[in-house]
Amino acid sequence: MDFSWFQKLKHHVHNGRMPEAVSMVAEAERAAPGNVYVTLGRGYIAYFKYDYSEAMRLSAVAIEAARAAGDKVAESYALCSQADALMLLGNRDDSLAAANVALEVACAAGDKITESYALHSQADALLMLGRNEEALTAATGAAEAARAAGDKVAESYALRTQADALRMVNRYEESLAAANGAAEAARAAETKLAETNALRTQAEALRMLGRYEEALAAATGALEAARAAGNKLTESNALNSQAEALRMLGRYDEALAAATNALEAARATGNKLTETNALRVQVLVMSQLGLSADRDKVLARLAGLDPSLAQRLARVPLRPGWDPLVRRIIKAKAEREAEFNRILKQDPQPLALPDGFLGKFVVLRKWASYTTVDLMRDAPGAGGADTGTCGGGYFLWWDGWGLVIDPGLGFGKAFRSAGLVPRHVSAVVATHHHIDHTGDMLPVLTCIFEMNPGAMPAHQVDFVLSPGAFGAFAGVAAYVPGVRSVQLLRPNESINLNCGPNPVALQGVKAVHRDLTGRDDASIGLRINISSQDGTAVCSIGFSGDTRLVKESAELYKDVDLMVVHIGSIYEYDVGEGKEPWHLGFAGAVTLLEEIKKRSRPDWDPLVLVSEWGEELGPDRTKICEAIISAVELRVFPAELLQSVGLKPNRAEALCTAKDGKIADRWHTGTSGDIEYWCDGHDSLPKRNEASP
Repeated sequence: MDFSWFQKLKHHVHNGRMPEAVSMVAEAERAAPGNVYVTLGRGYIAYFKYDYSEAMRLSAVAIEAARAAGDKVAESYALCSQADALMLLGNRDDSLAAANVALEVACAAGDKITESYALHSQADALLMLGRNEEALTAATGAAEAARAAGDKVAESYALRTQADALRMVNRYEESLAAANGAAEAARAAETKLAETNALRTQAEALRMLGRYEEALAAATGALEAARAAGNKLTESNALNSQAEALRMLGRYDEALAAATNALEAARATGNKLTETNALRVQVLVMSQLGLSADRDKVLARLAGLDPSLAQRLARVPLRPGWDPLVRRIIKAKAEREAEFNRILKQDPQPLALPDGFLGKFVVLRKWASYTTVDLMRDAPGAGGADTGTCGGGYFLWWDGWGLVIDPGLGFGKAFRSAGLVPRHVSAVVATHHHIDHTGDMLPVLTCIFEMNPGAMPAHQVDFVLSPGAFGAFAGVAAYVPGVRSVQLLRPNESINLNCGPNPVALQGVKAVHRDLTGRDDASIGLRINISSQDGTAVCSIGFSGDTRLVKESAELYKDVDLMVVHIGSIYEYDVGEGKEPWHLGFAGAVTLLEEIKKRSRPDWDPLVLVSEWGEELGPDRTKICEAIISAVELRVFPAELLQSVGLKPNRAEALCTAKDGKIADRWHTGTSGDIEYWCDGHDSLPKRNEASP
């Protein structure tokens, strides 16, 4: 007797042909007494007759026999059987230990079928221990191994466990897809037991998605398959799923009947977990129906199985309408979680660009919001600060690599408004620690944390922080799964980032700006250099950050293709009065650009974005930009929320707001007061701007 004989025996058991399976074992024992696969078969039959202690004993015998025979395939499967029996006997840690050994033996044997079964047993044990992400990883591996072996039964079981794990981490759509795959594989293998498990998992995913009628249909299908397989354990599980779906549909009498039938089936198997679940549904239905005396009896039985659960359920109010209220809230919560997970898992799409352009710089800020007065005004209620009035930040995209710059308050909302998703982000840089530059740093870290729930990071992000921001966030970021590196960037230092096809270097530039550290040397400006693999400069961006005028910093900004200048406001200092401000102001912005121009090549033709606008500048931003153009004779655009700049080798161009893929050569203030970038298609506007100061 060999493994193929054992697989045939399993097929009989899975399809309710227990007499045939028993007959196979009897004949085999006469022909080959003591054969390890016959012992495995006896244990398998004991398991499906719900005699878990005997199944445990026989698996131990099979393990010893397999080791004596040097048969690693049989040894691995015997260890899987041991793990499964231990699970149903309530020994979860021992079950996981047995599954781990089974996996080692299967890998040593180089057998994909037993590797799949071992990973499946491992995943089941991890699920029962609440280690859901690890269970998902194991189940995914089990499915891959099963496909490699061409074993549809193993594939179905692996996908079913994968679906359960996905449901436990609130990824309901993915759970449903995996359950659908499990059902297809089970039908292809003509295995009723695998089919009932797949349909039951399908019903649970549908229920969590609020698709209750479909969940009921799937649970009913699972029940039919379980009865065809002659398996009381899966019958009980299917009845429990049916009862849950009926409860969600408000069909309480039918739900109670299904839960009662599930309880009877569970008791026939001695499975305490299934019995506990049936009692739980009974309590919830009886609470809704106001059956106080009956509920007390069920709670007393439940207390003998799971005292903690019984205590919690005893607090459920005995009143009609409570159950629908709770279900409505839970459904709404599930929908919000599903949407959150959908966004986290969404693949980044390439950003729309004109032909020949490789990158994009997106403005995600409106005004400076660095005072608490602004915060109190902008957050009049629970809705929080308004994207249109808060700090925000910037996003640089180049050939599949994304850099967040200064994620200030309101950045998250602006980021999503721009059609971006968390997986667009490859790195984050902060130039100083003020709320309009780092206010959304913790939400960004939270997204990275949620994107990387498992032991193996799914999406890694690098962090580069100024001295002030490093002191505030490095300690937190260093422990967040998915944060690949946290690096300190000082003036005149450079950091190279892992960014795929084009190396990117971030160079710190001296800035003088007092941030929340109370120091004026904890901030930086930036020069971002994008190069080819051979080191040739491809594109460069200068970013003044918030700073007083520092003339010597112009040397590090020379020849950039895009220069982002933070003006702040118009100050008394600009007209010869008062003390020097912490921002460039008008005079500082003009002087900095003049100094950069002096140091740059004669044909230097950058695009200049003037940003960090004080709200008091709102209607006058275009006039200020016109004055800067007159002074420095450069291409200057006022930065505006959700406006973009296209980047290609050694060239930056403003992109038209209204026409995708078109280059803008002017700006226009719309009726809402927002600035729009327009191209030649808008002939009614002046060639460059709309007004002079």
